[in-house]
Amino acid sequence: MTTLYESFYLLSNACTDTYDENSLIKFKTQLPKKFETGRYEGLEIAVSSIGLSNNFKNIKTPPNNLPSFIITNCFKTAGLCQTEDENTVACDLPDDFDTNIDLLISPENTNYVMGKHEFDFHGGITTDCKWWAFNFEEKYYSADDLKDFFRKAATKIKQSTYLFPILEFTDDYCLEIKAGFTSSFWFLMHKSMVECFNFENKGEFIKSPTFSLVQTEEKKGFQTYHYVRKHFIKNEEYYVYQIRTKGKYGDNQFLTSSPAKHILEKKFPSVIRVLSENISAQIYNGSFSKDLIVYCPDFEKHDVYSYTEFKLKQFVPISNTILDTFSINIVDENNKPIQLLPGPATFIKMDLRNRFLNKQTSNHRLSSVPSDAYPDNNNSMFKVNLEAKKVLNRNYRVALTSISHPNVFSTFLRDESTRSFIVRELSGAKRVLKLILSDEGEYTEDQLIGFINTELKKSGIGSVEIQDNRCSFKFEEKQIFIRASNNVLNVLGYDLTLNKRGETKIFIVDNKNAFIFDSNKFDVMVEMREQNLKFGKRINLTYLKPHYIMVYTNIVSKSIVGGTMSNILKVVPIKNVNDYYVIADIQHKDYYELQNTEIDTIEVQLRSHDGEPINFASDVPTILNLEFSNKLEITT
Repeated sequence: MTTLYESFYLLSNACTDTYDENSLIKFKTQLPKKFETGRYEGLEIAVSSIGLSNNFKNIKTPPNNLPSFIITNCFKTAGLCQTEDENTVACDLPDDFDTNIDLLISPENTNYVMGKHEFDFHGGITTDCKWWAFNFEEKYYSADDLKDFFRKAATKIKQSTYLFPILEFTDDYCLEIKAGFTSSFWFLMHKSMVECFNFENKGEFIKSPTFSLVQTEEKKGFQTYHYVRKHFIKNEEYYVYQIRTKGKYGDNQFLTSSPAKHILEKKFPSVIRVLSENISAQIYNGSFSKDLIVYCPDFEKHDVYSYTEFKLKQFVPISNTILDTFSINIVDENNKPIQLLPGPATFIKMDLRNRFLNKQTSNHRLSSVPSDAYPDNNNSMFKVNLEAKKVLNRNYRVALTSISHPNVFSTFLRDESTRSFIVRELSGAKRVLKLILSDEGEYTEDQLIGFINTELKKSGIGSVEIQDNRCSFKFEEKQIFIRASNNVLNVLGYDLTLNKRGETKIFIVDNKNAFIFDSNKFDVMVEMREQNLKFGKRINLTYLKPHYIMVYTNIVSKSIVGGTMSNILKVVPIKNVNDYYVIADIQHKDYYELQNTEIDTIEVQLRSHDGEPINFASDVPTILNLEFSNKLEITT
């Protein structure tokens, strides 16, 4: 076999004469030379680096130029219909709405479209329906831009019909939708807009054609509920709201979102997937997919461009023996196109090599995102169901080749018992304060001490402040009992004896008061001076930060870990860098024997050296790449 190893770059702005639909996220390249292999050989390819524009939209839009929202007056002339519970309501959308949506959207003007469509509805009644579809431009929207956009959309409808919709984007980042005068209408909103403008907490939506009553905000003169259901246009999910004016069918209806505080921020995807039709199908979260690479870039909000280099290359087989064109499609974790605005061209550096056909290697990309089967998945403990059971023989081994994970860690662990802090007075009023510190996010010194101080003052027990980077307590009574997790005490800088069981009982007594110390009730007695107590060590907010990640999985056979046998896959050092998110390529592949040759579920656990689940201070997903192979690569 002739050795082939060649690198080449793919550019999104190349070959535009041949492929005029090429874009930053979906493009095809005609290679200037042809790569061929013989009958008993094949080709495999890997992404070694990728450069991507950082200019993301702040208002997401639907794919395929579908509108973000649609307003129609169809139910005004279509009569009344019966729901399943025999209530009379305004009629549903016409049955042929899906097949006729193309008639309603003009490619020449994506910001404002009006169409007229006649159809037979219930017993041959001919209705005259009008539709207005709107989409957001390819630009960054400021708050003033959004106010102007919705005001103009409502004005255009008013100028062409008797409908008087009121669309208002408020100063507190809420979108309000209501009907003016006597004009009722349907409001169809794409799921991307529902999420962007924070309508998601407005109740549970039921798939069409059933309607659901959903509670809305209290507002004088308006109903506190409205009818809503789901509708699908070209498989895209829309939410259908019924906006009615006051009349024989009830009071006015008013729809408002919750404050969309992050509406002006760029919407970065949590996962980037680079797909290509040129490769054999791999597996992403249990389903077959043609992923070249799956990763989580650490987007810097103020940078123009994002560059990611993969030190350990994940080679995947080319599906044909001849390679003369190459296609790229970049999507997010939901298989939707990433939402880039016009910007610098995308480039991808590819490494191509030949391979023996009898070498069987496949990559499984696992993401920690919750699923229908496992809604409780988090980025340190998660399960993935395979779409089809994987049946292998005993020659196969599996190795972790890369892991992408957040690089920020919560100050405290998830287990409540490890972050408790109880203070009780043993004299005087005998007040009690029980605190469970938060396990979400990183505390600063001011935040942590400020919270404890507020609660101590609120309870009347005392106060705490920072003096010389040390906790200094002041108590109102002369005898105090503290029972706290050792983790909390270590973080706060406690410097005396700790009970090895994980929780320490401390008796604090004023040095002017005699007291017989009972070691059966307390682990240690501490004297305070003038009802003041200062811990001896500095506050240590990184005390519980892990130094490495132990990756366990149910699919490998057990091996020796310390004095036990465990299903360990890899120990991954944590990078001591300031990056919010890191991609750790494994330089040395450790192949492990499979626990079973039939695999239908893969479970992953990320734990620290003491066995505690890693508590990331971020909900950005963890991504693992597992390589299954019947031919092991020995790296040195």
